[in-house]
Amino acid sequence: MKKQIASVVLSVALLLGCAPWAWAEGLNNFKLTEPYHAGQFRDVSAGDWFASNVATACRLGLLKGNGDGSFNAAGNVSLAETITMAARLHSIYYNGSADFEQGTPWYEVYVSYALENGIITRTYLDYERYASRAEYAKILAAALPEEALPLLNEIEDNAIPDVPMTRSYADAVYRLYRAGVLTGYGSGGEFRPDSFVSRSEIAAIVTRMVDESQRKEFSLQKEQKSGYGATEIAALCSDAVFYIEVYDRRGDFIGSGSGFFIDSSGVAVTNQHVIEGGASAEIWLTDGSSYEVSGIYDSSEAKDLAILQIAGGGFQALEMGDSNALTAGQTVFAIGSPYGLENSISQGIISYAARQLWDEVYIQTTAPISPGSSGGALLDDSGRVIGVTCGMVDEDYAQNLNLAVPIGELASLSTESLHAFYMSHMQSLYVVRPEQSSISLSPGETAAVNIFQNYGYDGTLEYVSESYNLRVSWAEDWTDENNIPLFIRGYRRGTYRVLLNLYDENETVIASSSITVTIE
Repeated sequence: MKKQIASVVLSVALLLGCAPWAWAEGLNNFKLTEPYHAGQFRDVSAGDWFASNVATACRLGLLKGNGDGSFNAAGNVSLAETITMAARLHSIYYNGSADFEQGTPWYEVYVSYALENGIITRTYLDYERYASRAEYAKILAAALPEEALPLLNEIEDNAIPDVPMTRSYADAVYRLYRAGVLTGYGSGGEFRPDSFVSRSEIAAIVTRMVDESQRKEFSLQKEQKSGYGATEIAALCSDAVFYIEVYDRRGDFIGSGSGFFIDSSGVAVTNQHVIEGGASAEIWLTDGSSYEVSGIYDSSEAKDLAILQIAGGGFQALEMGDSNALTAGQTVFAIGSPYGLENSISQGIISYAARQLWDEVYIQTTAPISPGSSGGALLDDSGRVIGVTCGMVDEDYAQNLNLAVPIGELASLSTESLHAFYMSHMQSLYVVRPEQSSISLSPGETAAVNIFQNYGYDGTLEYVSESYNLRVSWAEDWTDENNIPLFIRGYRRGTYRVLLNLYDENETVIASSSITVTIE
């Protein structure tokens, strides 16, 4: 009698076309209740590797066809579809069903459910676009609790070659790898976070999520390397570097640059000259999200450094390197926003580890930078930040002579007290402000720029030209003690800076600003 019962059970399993289910906790809420038959989709054949996954996902009610007789197996999955699958997974696991009444747009009900239940934490501008692999991993992993995705595989931290643990989606990806839901590509297990996922692949993924018997066993160990290449540095560090825009008290844009996080709580670094003259600032990350600069801890004009506090938290931060242990010839990478082109990476070597210029010490490097790169990160081949990119030696007379402030100089700045941006010591009662913060000239052309300062005749206003390709001079007659014309004449093509310093009677700098001059 026992043998006969066993045969009946085996027959039922064969009729279902899959292995016996190994349920864990709420996973037993998933039932094969929806109809499906072989040949239901013209683009899914019995011999396809994904055929059984498509059948199971459809019978679970997690996926459907296109309505034209096809499954669109090779098509990519949209963000809306990803959120819909995650909402259905979550609802079935916790509630035993996925009874959603669609409205307009059709995905709105799923987005609302996902927001309410923490599956996603923000809204998106375009739900119809394709979801990246990083996005679908983060969203689907949030649909089920930890007990539904128990540890199956030994995957060391940073073992997935293109997913460093510092990435915002790393926890989700490693959780799915360790649970046997994701396996990656090839023997190295790369994830390809920025590419898209096909509907055939997603069918296999959701099937593994709800059926523990379908999960894959494997292991990955971190590859031991002496140094990373540019691709790995970009993956490891890009999310910690941001683009910054600075505005005056009227809210007008006055300049942009780069910066990077040194702590996940929002403590960040940039050049002092990037934020000088500003009353507020905003940053943008690689995912398009923006955050306000809530304050300034400290800054140094001499060192050209500033430590900021960004409103928010949970940011990716760079690991600090040792700028006192650098050697000429070692490989370095620069990440910043030259000309506003955020998250641009370049590679070079250290030409001179401690170059003394203008009474300060800089790292001289061949890693290309441009205006807008100021405040960006100079990194060694382990991904540690060793300097703050700050400028170039005259590009008309020299090539690949770029400079960075050694990161060790940060030790001279304090983070003990935070000043509101508009109340920081850089924004004192006294200002020096050019009528135009940037001008364009033809070779041989002269422009007059009015400089406003509010200290009066007791103060000293000084200009400093950073290039021999500019001729700068004050007007001979000052008819207004607060508005002084400055003549600027350009000679050779390039982009240069004129620094402006206002001194009090004690020869203390009380205000600073600059003019960017482009000779075209």
